[in-house]
Amino acid sequence: MAIGAAKNNPNYPTLTEDYIVECRNISKSVKNNDSFKRIINPTEEMELNYSVLINRTSISDWTHIVSSDFRSMFYHLGYGMGFTDISDEGGTAFSNALLNVVDAISKNELNEDLYIKKSDIESGYNYYKCSFTLPFGLMLSVDSQEIPFNNNFFDYQNSIYKLLKKNGRDLFVREVPDNSSVEKFVGKKTSLYDKNFEFDKEMYRGIFNYKVEEKSVLYFYLDDGSDISQSKMVVDDCELRIIKNGEEDLSEPIKYRLSYNNNIIELGTFENEDVTIELNSTHPEIDKPVVYAMSLEKLDNLCKNYKSCVTEYSTGKKSMSIKATGEEGRYLFVPVYNNGSWVCTVNGEKTDVKSVLGSFMAIPLKDGENNIYINYVPKTFYITLAFSALSLAAFIVIMILIKKKQFKAPEKLKGLFLWALTGLFAAFVTIAYIIPLIAQVYYAIVGRG
Repeated sequence: MAIGAAKNNPNYPTLTEDYIVECRNISKSVKNNDSFKRIINPTEEMELNYSVLINRTSISDWTHIVSSDFRSMFYHLGYGMGFTDISDEGGTAFSNALLNVVDAISKNELNEDLYIKKSDIESGYNYYKCSFTLPFGLMLSVDSQEIPFNNNFFDYQNSIYKLLKKNGRDLFVREVPDNSSVEKFVGKKTSLYDKNFEFDKEMYRGIFNYKVEEKSVLYFYLDDGSDISQSKMVVDDCELRIIKNGEEDLSEPIKYRLSYNNNIIELGTFENEDVTIELNSTHPEIDKPVVYAMSLEKLDNLCKNYKSCVTEYSTGKKSMSIKATGEEGRYLFVPVYNNGSWVCTVNGEKTDVKSVLGSFMAIPLKDGENNIYINYVPKTFYITLAFSALSLAAFIVIMILIKKKQFKAPEKLKGLFLWALTGLFAAFVTIAYIIPLIAQVYYAIVGRG
């Protein structure tokens, strides 16, 4: 059995029997019944459906039915957003902590300052615990509703960090290169259609030198509002190499993927080092790379400050109960999408669920102890169900009347009904088949990253 296609190969299956068995075996090693504790696959070896198959909550979503504001709230935190899906690639150690990401799985060795390796698991994967975590139930101020996103993931996260830390210092600091240069050269490229065929290609090499002092994780981002876009770069079109203290890292260069990791690459941890970034691309716009340094000491202090903030909670299939001590004018942050279908009571009183940081849930608190109960009531589902039931009832009545020859529909009405039915069928085919097919062809040609 094989369902669908993925990656950059139109024949690559997204769901096979072997993959399902692999995921079920992995699930035994990473089991966690806490719905708020997320797991990520930051190096994208697994398909976006992996969280369903291993029975863990993640950021990745492959259902293709989530709304644009649902995708945007993760996109603003640096996670990848495809055509109709979300990837937990990208992001930062801070955004992972904010969204209760506690585990990671990868076939690669992850940054030991950000992840603690727990064990080797099925099919060559490594199981990690995140070094930096924040507890569930953070208290946010009203200002969290008004944080603007100005197309800069790091400035946005700095604003959130300062709300939690309550000081004016940034967690992410933009690094300015001591010197830089861009030169043109003729390089070798491999055909997307035949890996054995190489051809000459005019390329550009950028050299950027940085001095990193405080122990920090560097994040690289090739977009500062210039003309770089996903449509202009394809898979394997851009390579990045890191040189520390003048000694080149002989490992394979990083393939700069623009789709699933949201343009963001974690380069590693550096301290008191000269760092040179060499960037090779077919596009000249590589002269404006963006490098941010995230202080590990600042992130560690933040997590330690909140370590004692324990919020009791339990979850059901469509509900959650939370007990939190708060104060009037503050919000309890719940990293779950607020789609308007959540009904909430605080100490028995109905309370409107607010949205913060885009469309994440926030519960207005009262002074002292807050006993919160949140229940999911899919209003649109019941409206649709009622409409369908009425339509079915009307159809049955009309059929009975026609059979008894008590109702004769005019020919024009029959024609109108036929056209309406044809239109509905055409709309269904367009949404269910044609649009996904166009998207698949597009990504097969330009690359999904």
